[in-house]
Amino acid sequence: MKKGTGVCIYHVVYKDEMFKESAEKLIDLIRSAQKHCPGQPRLLFLDIDNHKNELGRFDHDMYDLQFFCMGALLKYLTELHMPLFTRNGEALRNPKEQCTDIPEGLVIKGVTRAELDKLQGKKIGDNIKECSLQELSRGKYG
Repeated sequence: MKKGTGVCIYHVVYKDEMFKESAEKLIDLIRSAQKHCPGQPRLLFLDIDNHKNELGRFDHDMYDLQFFCMGALLKYLTELHMPLFTRNGEALRNPKEQCTDIPEGLVIKGVTRAELDKLQGKKIGDNIKECSLQELSRGKYG
């Protein structure tokens, strides 16, 4: 990517915004960026405000949201900047060309940690499964 090219997408998750609402807003922002600047590299910057547990770590919703961004949204982006995975200004980069076929809807239903372990063989969060947005939007995992 040439320096100075691309579309910056910025979202702050405030205290009253939970996983589902945040995920829906993010996919809407990505879809809007594709509509207004088709094919341009998309860079998502995510900040999270006041979503800490008693140990000072991210609460479950925001932990899950960041894994959701990495597992399901990164394919629609060139770069992803978020607190858990950005160190020294280095973003997560999509190693492939970003996908431009962004789904219209998003269906997310909660699953238990045990269900995730059984399906994935690893723990990645309480509310998500690692899958594509197309699968989510068609309700495959609902």
